[in-house]
Amino acid sequence: MRLAVRTSGEAASVTATVRGIVRDLAPEVPLSAVATMDEVLAGAVSSQKATLAVLVLFAVVAALLAALGIYSVLAYQVAGRRHEIGVRMALGASVDGVAGGVVRRGLLLSGLGLLVGVPAAILATRLIRSSLFGIEPVDPLTYAVVSVLVVIATTVACLLPAPRCPSRSGDGLQGGMKA
Repeated sequence: MRLAVRTSGEAASVTATVRGIVRDLAPEVPLSAVATMDEVLAGAVSSQKATLAVLVLFAVVAALLAALGIYSVLAYQVAGRRHEIGVRMALGASVDGVAGGVVRRGLLLSGLGLLVGVPAAILATRLIRSSLFGIEPVDPLTYAVVSVLVVIATTVACLLPAPRCPSRSGDGLQGGMKA
């Protein structure tokens, strides 16, 4: 048997009063598992909150791995184009122009990834709809924030390999590449 009591005051202060009334009316009825509605609700969603915490942890790890992957691909592309970049700079290209080309190419790849990834993510929300708390399955703010973070990660990943690009100085090319 369950008993629910509504109160306008503090639920914990009413518990002793309710216990006394039940003892007076039916002393043979044991009272166990006395809890407030907040405690009952917290217990009901605790496993879902734990699942959500694990999903958030995996999402953070996935974001870090994605950023590392973006950096690795762009650094590999820059390393593969060192001779081309060196020739361009020997013919008069500026460091800003070369770095801008690397950033443009990275952002183009990132934009293409977002064009494919965002619709795929919208479709994938159908699979995890029951695990979403407090947000709609297609939350524009979430998609906007994630897209901005991807663009920021791409920009940083494009700028980090910049020291590997050869640069001009008075005595020839530097940055790890000999003339």
